[in-house]
This record gives sequence, structure tokens and C-alpha cells, in this order.
Amino acid sequence: MTDQDKRVVLAANARESSVIGLWWRGWNEQVYYCDSHDPSIGLWMTNVLLPSDRRNVSPQAISRTFHSGGLAMVKPHAAVQFDEVWCVDATCPTGQFLPRKAAPSDLAGCGWQQPLLLDEFDARRLMTWLVRAHVLLAQSGSEGCARRGV
Repeated sequence: MTDQDKRVVLAANARESSVIGLWWRGWNEQVYYCDSHDPSIGLWMTNVLLPSDRRNVSPQAISRTFHSGGLAMVKPHAAVQFDEVWCVDATCPTGQFLPRKAAPSDLAGCGWQQPLLLDEFDARRLMTWLVRAHVLLAQSGSEGCARRGV
């Protein structure tokens, strides 16, 4: 294994990755963001509604334990080539994750908790994932939900 192969790959440097930098629905109905890959231990997945819930998973977990749901997501650097891009903001403290059409000027400022999708239908599907995950966290008495105002 070369030194290049041993480096941790972060979302900011993984423009071509079909896993890193994207959102995934976990086995537990929570929504995760794949923020990096460490070749020695695997992928790092962060719960978008409860960032303190960060998990290290095997790359084999993708499409087995973590699913994309077929959502047409796009990374901010690539979004500029599309006529219409939708955003769902997971930082909404009340759990009202309403999709909105993203203006071209918004794209550069989208953080990891504001995914970009290529159509309204997929944005609404992602919204339902987030609402379900939010309800489950609230039912579990999660500390993250208390901070979010649930």
C-alpha cells in the first residue's frame, strides 16, 4: 500500500466519490452523512440530526446497511451545471425540513447539513426521511432533540 492509499479522504477532497460527501439512510431509519474514509478503518458516517452520533463502518455497509434510496443528490461543486437544484436544511430546530429551490448564489454556502438534490420529488422524499428520523430521536429521548427544540 502506497502513502497515497493510506491517506484519509475527506468530503471536500472526494469530488468524484459516489459515497463520501453524500447522505445515506441507515438501518435504524436515521439519516447519515458520509464525511470521510480512512483506509485503515473504513467510512465515517455522521447522523445529520445528531452529529454526536458518528459511526465508523465498513465500505461493504454501503447498499447493505446504509442506502441512498435512489435519491439524485449532487455535490455543491457540481450543482452549478444544473438548471434547477433543491435543498433540504437539516439544521431546522423545529423539525420542519421543507425543501426549497436553491438559488445559484446559495450553492457555495451549502454545508454538509444542507444536501442538494436534482428534483423536488427527491427533496420531498428526503424531507420524509428526516421527519421520520426526527420523530424517532424525539421518542428515544435523545439529547440532540432537546437541543433542537423538540
